Amino acid sequence: MATFLRRASGRWQARIRREGKKLSHTWQTRAAAEAWARKQESEIERGLWRDNQEAESLSMRAALDKYEKNVTTRKRSAVSERSTLRIIRKDGAPFLDDCLAHIGSSDIAELRDRWQRDGVKPATIRRRMAIISHMFKIASKTWRMTGLVNPVHNVEFEEVSDARSRRVSDDEVEAICNASESQELAAFVRLAVATGMRRGELVSLQWRNISLNNKVARVLTKSRKKDHMRDVPLSPSAVKILRALPRRADGRVFAGKSDTFTQAFGRSVLRARTQYMDERRKLRRRPDEHFLVDVRLHDLRHEAASRFAQVLETHELAKTMGHATTQMLMRYYNPTAKELAAKLG
Repeated sequence: MATFLRRASGRWQARIRREGKKLSHTWQTRAAAEAWARKQESEIERGLWRDNQEAESLSMRAALDKYEKNVTTRKRSAVSERSTLRIIRKDGAPFLDDCLAHIGSSDIAELRDRWQRDGVKPATIRRRMAIISHMFKIASKTWRMTGLVNPVHNVEFEEVSDARSRRVSDDEVEAICNASESQELAAFVRLAVATGMRRGELVSLQWRNISLNNKVARVLTKSRKKDHMRDVPLSPSAVKILRALPRRADGRVFAGKSDTFTQAFGRSVLRARTQYMDERRKLRRRPDEHFLVDVRLHDLRHEAASRFAQVLETHELAKTMGHATTQMLMRYYNPTAKELAAKLG
């Protein structure tokens, strides 16, 4: 039988000694202590008991800190994941001080509902929840909390379609570049459309790996399996953009980091949209509701693929874009009906 002791703090401690096992835990009320003791004794009798003491002593806050220190720091996406962890800590405040073993699906569902009310997109919610789920997986397997249940597994999320068909027009590109407060960002944007390079490839681009005479740039492509170098053909417009750029002492083409360009791009899009709306009002003309709306930096790569497809064969396009499969390539190729009609003559 379990014994119960009221501590000086007023909390109740439950103690169990059964079949060679010694368990104890402290609760706010005696009722909670008794419920915990009944569950532990029942699991011991049925042979289902697992040692969950560490999971009942490590708080969610401490677990997130431990995960960031030991797991996040080893990831390529460490910078963005740290940002996401800060959001989880802020919005998950109601249960941050609860121990891992007491975090339930209802807590995770409440966090999901909060993000939905705040207008967070389903894909973003899934990415945030994936980090929480991975933390519980690490706690169970690596931190040896074998009895820990992953509460994310029992929560339903909206279906996500991450395929995009957003095309970026020349007028939009020019408006974004003109609204930018950085000449480097403007060159970055134009070169992204002219080459179809990924954000990370552009950021890591170095002058020693570029041959303007041969119209080829060798870039570092990072993947989950293995990083590798690939050659990217340079169009005349890409060569012109590169020739106009100043040479940096450190040999890099661009000075900024990946996140810096993403954030600066977002600000430039908003600024360009505001300027566009102001001009429409002055001219008393109805604005285009789609112009400069829902434009992302990665859409520039989609735009490049769709433009290249008009002059390159499928295998040539795959080589240019650095895609290993046609299936992935088709996610980036978004021709308009007008472009397809032109091919039909």
